[in-house]
Amino acid sequence: MPNWCSTKYAIEGPKEEIKNLYDKIQEWTSKEYKKSDFGLNWLGNIVLGAGLDYNKTPCRGTLTYAETVDGYEEDNLTLSMETETAWTDCTTMWEQIVKKYAPHSSIYYQAEEPGCEYYVTNDADGRYYPEKYIIRTYVDDEKAPKTELEKAILKAFPEEETSYYDKDDLENELREVFHDKESTLSKLIAK
Repeated sequence: MPNWCSTKYAIEGPKEEIKNLYDKIQEWTSKEYKKSDFGLNWLGNIVLGAGLDYNKTPCRGTLTYAETVDGYEEDNLTLSMETETAWTDCTTMWEQIVKKYAPHSSIYYQAEEPGCEYYVTNDADGRYYPEKYIIRTYVDDEKAPKTELEKAILKAFPEEETSYYDKDDLENELREVFHDKESTLSKLIAK
């Protein structure tokens, strides 16, 4: 059984391209189109619908969410999607599909597979996914956290195991936890 990688995608471009791409994805995941026994939202259905070879294009997973929202520019739309895939993201298939069906559009993504400590994004400017740091913590007994960092994480996020931060937020949080106003972020993380 694989570890599951959750990936968020934002495909931004001209309204007509994005609407066309969204409509095609809806068609390729509909009951009328069903091409496999893996379920309607199997990524292989999308790959097949796009005219790609699912034996050569990684597509082991499912589409869990898709909708269009207004883009940053007036004449743009953004297709927002989420997938669950085995071990890693399947971004190559989306890049091929965007190149073919929405060539004037840009694709941004953020993927996380916590079991293998895999975190990746191509959104360097933080347009859609501004988080740059991830903190993973687990405390066996919530009543007895062992470190100051565990205490701070439990206080800030009592029911979550994953917290995303941008650089400044993470640095400020760690400075407060360690009562250290002078160390660099890398030194604070090493504590």
